[in-house]
Amino acid sequence: MTLLRAMENLADAKVSQSKTVGKLDANLTLGYQRLRINNTVKFNYLVFGLKFILPQRNRNRSAIEASVLSKHATEKRRAFGELVVRKEVAKAYTIYNSAVRAKEIIRVGVVDQAEKNLEVVRQTYELGKNSLLAYLDEQRRFIDFRTSLINAELEVYIARVEVLRASQAPELIVK
Repeated sequence: MTLLRAMENLADAKVSQSKTVGKLDANLTLGYQRLRINNTVKFNYLVFGLKFILPQRNRNRSAIEASVLSKHATEKRRAFGELVVRKEVAKAYTIYNSAVRAKEIIRVGVVDQAEKNLEVVRQTYELGKNSLLAYLDEQRRFIDFRTSLINAELEVYIARVEVLRASQAPELIVK
């Protein structure tokens, strides 16, 4: 964004320059020169000049208008860039919030219940009401649910990094 602001300042300067070029300007130069070829030959010069810059008939209107249009285009580019950044940040926050909610649903609603189910199946196995295969099958399901919780935690982490990237957080700048 600072680059776009610098480009806007440059456009302002170009508008000012175009307006300045369209005005009457005069320069006066005065100088003295002394030329010595040898001890007997000496020349002294007094140099003066007057320079007028006359504006064109339209007072440089076309250059001023072009500079103003360039400035407006730069302002629009900056506004567009700001909108894109806002959209990226909002999108990253939405993804992050969704990932956090999904992780909590898996943690509370699925993994906790699967852990209780595993405990019940283990107790029924110890009492002899269930087979070892049923207990191992329930344990495999529990491990699958824990794996999905780990994947959800990874998604939360990735979404958080994306939020930091979109908002240009200083934590991501490597020095």
